[in-house]
Amino acid sequence: MNAISVWIEQESRETARVIDALEEVRNGRALVLYGAGIAASSFLEILERDRVPVASICDSNKTGMLNNIPIICMKTLKHDFADALVMIATLNHRFIDEILANLVQLGFDTNSIIAMYPPPTPFSIPCLNGYAWACHYDEIAWGTAENEAYHFVSSMWYVYGATEDLLNHFNFVSHSLHAWATYHHKFWLVYLACLIEAGDTQKAQDIFEQYVRCIRSLHDIEIYLPVAKFALDNGFFNKSIEKAAFIYDCLMENRKNNLLKNFFEDKTVAIVGNGPSELGKNKGAEIDAHDIVIRFNNYKTSCFERDYGSKTDVWARHGGKLTMRDEKYKLIIMTTDCNNSTTDKDSLNRLYQQLHDGGDIYSIGFDTSLRKTSGLARPTSGLMTVWEIYKNFGNFNKVNFYGFNFLKEKWDTYTTHYFENRSKEDIQFALEIHHLEKEAQFLAQLMGRKDKNETT
Repeated sequence: MNAISVWIEQESRETARVIDALEEVRNGRALVLYGAGIAASSFLEILERDRVPVASICDSNKTGMLNNIPIICMKTLKHDFADALVMIATLNHRFIDEILANLVQLGFDTNSIIAMYPPPTPFSIPCLNGYAWACHYDEIAWGTAENEAYHFVSSMWYVYGATEDLLNHFNFVSHSLHAWATYHHKFWLVYLACLIEAGDTQKAQDIFEQYVRCIRSLHDIEIYLPVAKFALDNGFFNKSIEKAAFIYDCLMENRKNNLLKNFFEDKTVAIVGNGPSELGKNKGAEIDAHDIVIRFNNYKTSCFERDYGSKTDVWARHGGKLTMRDEKYKLIIMTTDCNNSTTDKDSLNRLYQQLHDGGDIYSIGFDTSLRKTSGLARPTSGLMTVWEIYKNFGNFNKVNFYGFNFLKEKWDTYTTHYFENRSKEDIQFALEIHHLEKEAQFLAQLMGRKDKNETT
């Protein structure tokens, strides 16, 4: 029995109230759980004990059965359960808002979705958090509804950019003095980044002035690079903001000058993923013989030189927190657009040092073409880098791949790395973000195309 089930046993009275609330919202409709992880298993135990029938389970990364209940895909959910009540079965607040947005985009009315905590507007849906179910689960840092408002807008901004709906939401909330007094300060920094991305300079000026009056701090502005540049241009700065603004200027200049294409032009390239497909193949010397070698995120070469080589010219990395490296690179690629994502503070210092040492950095621009072409909502750093190269050159004539799942006879869908044995928790976390089997299939198809005109 896991921690959630133990808590449920201790709080049976509260659980009864939750079941009553769920049944009231369900109102005779079929119930579908979205998610097939640990949380779903726990919810199934509770629902089965209280004789609440679950029609099916939807999960984009899994198939088969869970507790004798079939696991279906999103397409089947939309086709067979359009009138069902969908309950988001995850306790990880980092994914709930994104799942909610995907369900709404799929065509589900917000009255047909239920969550474990109250998401902020514009999505007003029934929730069970008021009855204390799961919000007492101490290992999850739930925070307040005001903090969850920040997580929601941040997820929407990262996945979809500064959409009209998101800007309208921000504009509505910005008229509330209560929101300015209680919402997480990063909520307003995301709003500023969206306004800058949308080119609404005057509105950004107004909101920034309001931010300075209400928040009275420059804390965390530096992790939003365009906001740091905006603050510096308006006379608000500290050392961190100056560094961030300098990095942002370099990124925009490099993008304008098409640095990536010029860097790889007429060079042989080895793109080395972190998968175990090269173990025992002695391809290290072959990899190092390329003009340019690209590696990703928390890669490792020590003790793996024979199979994976030792040379690294380009470090491609996501914008989140990573172990910082002392190596000098010719180029660092940020696989998330600095205009609609954050850059953690340790990474800022590393990027600044990269520029100070004479290296270059490049930020892949926000582009929906990969998501539309592949059908993947959250592509990995590897795929984003591969796609960027493909867009620039239209082929892989001088590119060789190593350490990718699609190179194996049997694809690894458990996010294995050649240099580490990942925990079940890390594997589940990665699978909730990325659809690895579908990504492997897309990469294999991409490799078979003659030129980029075949992507349409």
